Amino acid sequence: MKSNWRVFAEVLAVVSVLASLGMVWYELRLARSTGVGEFFSSSTARLQDIRFSIAEHASVWNLGCSGQNLTPEHQSVFLQLVAAVEHDLFINYLGTALNLSARAPESVLREMARNMYLFSGFNNAVREIWDMRRVGLGDREYGRAGWEAAVLAELATIQSIGVDIEVETRMCGI
Repeated sequence: MKSNWRVFAEVLAVVSVLASLGMVWYELRLARSTGVGEFFSSSTARLQDIRFSIAEHASVWNLGCSGQNLTPEHQSVFLQLVAAVEHDLFINYLGTALNLSARAPESVLREMARNMYLFSGFNNAVREIWDMRRVGLGDREYGRAGWEAAVLAELATIQSIGVDIEVETRMCGI
């Protein structure tokens, strides 16, 4: 009789452990789902803020993207806008690496490289921003070298194909 109780207790212990593991799995899945939702929500809000800022400074944005000379004040505004677009795409790229985004990493790289290819002012501003960050943080602490290299590789691919597209400057950054 004692051995029956012992077997019952062992089976109950195994079932309890399996139920606990099931709960842990469920909680992890729920946490990931919440994280994905938060990522999309913050990404959408960030992009909306960037677009409002670009709309607010549309003339500066259009002149800057087309590579025209800007006053120092307008150049500063343009660099901030480009930095915001670049940072948003970088965050989206990280999100793809963490499976928080439905986008493929290549599509984010292609979007960044396409803007650099089509808009000389955007290209020059991005490179200036990258240089300023690298100098400010030092190469060792920079942390975006992989992003830059991937974007530049995608840009080289686009350049080698020789895409010939006529796009209005208002499409810059979009």
